[in-house]
Formats: sequence, C-alpha cells, structure tokens
Amino acid sequence: MRNSALAFRPSIAASLAAMALAVAVGLPVTGQSRKPRPDSPANLKALDQKAEDLQRSYLTGLYDLAEGYEDAGQLEKAKQALQEILKIKPDAEGVKTRLQEIEDAVFDGTSHVVEVDASKGWITTGVFVKKDQPVRLTADGTYRYIVNESLGPEGFRGEDVMRDMASDVPNGAVMALIVPPPQQGQRQPPKPSGPFTIGKARDLEPPADGMLLLRINVPPGSKCIGKLKVTLSGNIQPNP
Repeated sequence: MRNSALAFRPSIAASLAAMALAVAVGLPVTGQSRKPRPDSPANLKALDQKAEDLQRSYLTGLYDLAEGYEDAGQLEKAKQALQEILKIKPDAEGVKTRLQEIEDAVFDGTSHVVEVDASKGWITTGVFVKKDQPVRLTADGTYRYIVNESLGPEGFRGEDVMRDMASDVPNGAVMALIVPPPQQGQRQPPKPSGPFTIGKARDLEPPADGMLLLRINVPPGSKCIGKLKVTLSGNIQPNP
C-alpha cells in the first residue's frame, strides 16, 4: 500500500522539532515584545510535542498531496511534493521508493524503436523531444567495425559534428544529437546540439526542443557492418 511509505510518522527527529519551533517563534507579534523567561521541563516537553505534531501533520499533508496529484495524472507535481518530504526526512525509504516508481512511470506505455545502421551517418528517429522532459534510450545488438586508415599523432578528426567523429563520445558508441525546429524567417538551418553519449542505455533530460538523431561514433572511412536497435520511451512525440 502506498501509505506504507509514511513509516517515518511515529518519530520526528529533534532537528525537525527545532525547525518547527523556529518558524513559530519567528512569526511577527503585535504589541509589547516578549522577553525570554525560564520555563519548566513540563512546558518545554509540551512545546516539543507540539513541534513534533506540526511536523507530522505537514509531512502527512505533503504525502496526501502527492497521492492526489498522482491520481490526477500530474506526475511532476507529485514528484515535487515527495521531494519536499525528503528534504526534511531524507531517510524516509518508503517515500524514496514511491518517488522512483513515479519517475519510472513516465517511461511506461510510450515507446518507439529505431534501427541504427552502423554503415550510415546520422539517422532521424522520427520523434521530437522537449527540453527537460525525460526520455529513456536503450540500445541492443552488435555490429562489426573495421578501420583501415593512416593516422597522425592527433588521431581521428572531430571538427564537423555532422560528418566527423565526436571527440567527447567513446569510439564506437551510440550517440545522439538534437536539431531544433526552424524558426520563422530564419535563413540558416538551425544549429544542432553537441553530440552526447547514449551507449547501452541512458535517461536523458533534453537540453532543447527538437528532432532526435542517432549515429554510431565511428570515423569517416571506417567500414561498419550490422544494425543496432534503439528503443525510445517517455516524453516523445512524432516529428511535427
């Protein structure tokens, strides 16, 4: 049951109680300022209990809010509520588990498979991604990579992102880039993002809106035989 994630309810750390007291004491007071005075242990215990109750109520309210947002399909807002709980109670394992389940849910149900021909250059995936909206890419398969080139001390070139080998991506790895949509009145084609490594799998928060392209990072003149399958899931759309 989801409510099992609130296993932290019976005990609130002393630091949380102190924080609640600080908030209460920091509230503006009208009239004559109050001077500090010694208090009895019984009264201090009652104040500590009040602070504990306030924190318990606040954390419970946040978790109920997360459940409500999740039921309404607002997963990002549900995540934010759970993350607020973890800021206060970082050892709440049930909340961590629930947060991970919500984060993984975005990748369920929507997927698209692309064949990446190792002998080709950049391949259009046919999908559009949006900035900071999570996408998961997983690659499977094998290919043969044959190189017959004379090289100098600098190795393979990495000058032209659309033609040459990417210097900051492992040799032979699957990589991707994003081409932003053209803007009205723009004469030059939009400049793509820098290539980034996908490898066997990667969860990605795209740096920009745009069309996703894939390629195997091999230098010009190499001979590659075979195909890899890359599955895309999450916040993906057909190219507009």
